Amino acid sequence: RTMILGKNTSGIPVLVSLTPSGSLNLAFDGDGIKEINFGNSNETPASFELLNNGYVVVSSLSPKIAKVSLNGSFDGDFGTNGIAVYEDYLLSNQVTSVSYDQQNNKILVVTGKAIQTSGGTIYKINPIGVVESERQFSFGNGLAPLSSADNDTSGNLYVFGNFNDEKPVSLKFNSAGNQDNSYQLMTNFSWTWTPRYYLNRSDGSSFILTSKYA
Repeated sequence: RTMILGKNTSGIPVLVSLTPSGSLNLAFDGDGIKEINFGNSNETPASFELLNNGYVVVSSLSPKIAKVSLNGSFDGDFGTNGIAVYEDYLLSNQVTSVSYDQQNNKILVVTGKAIQTSGGTIYKINPIGVVESERQFSFGNGLAPLSSADNDTSGNLYVFGNFNDEKPVSLKFNSAGNQDNSYQLMTNFSWTWTPRYYLNRSDGSSFILTSKYA
């Protein structure tokens, strides 16, 4: 199946499920489309991740995640009626990214600071939506906003950003939340204009796609 995250014409975040042939998967919430209303009229859905038994969606405004079962229903054991709150303030359009530590069955939400600063916060959340820990991280001095985050199959977390608008950078944390200071990628792609990242989860290698044909 293919899953797509976006917004409908009413501005509500939606998860769309497609069959391998590209048609709507009618076994998913009856019509292939699941509305996820976080209660904010300006919601912008940020990312989702397939867990062992459902999906998680992060809103870029409300600090909430929703767990949706494979049939499109909310997981009633997660948070309140399938939606959990991981922080008590609005994120003011900061970038957020969700990933899943398969080895330890934990949800990791990474939020960026304001766009003119560097770093952010990593939240570790258990399968019922309770925050177990949080820690701050920094890409270093200078402008380095968060782009995305992902986990490998060993439980390591990779956090990606864009340093001074021209140097893609990534940090690595183990499953205990400790930073691996021996690992730090900083590649000089001059004027990349928001690079995108892909993590090969099986071996931890990363691929960076830039807008400068690299």
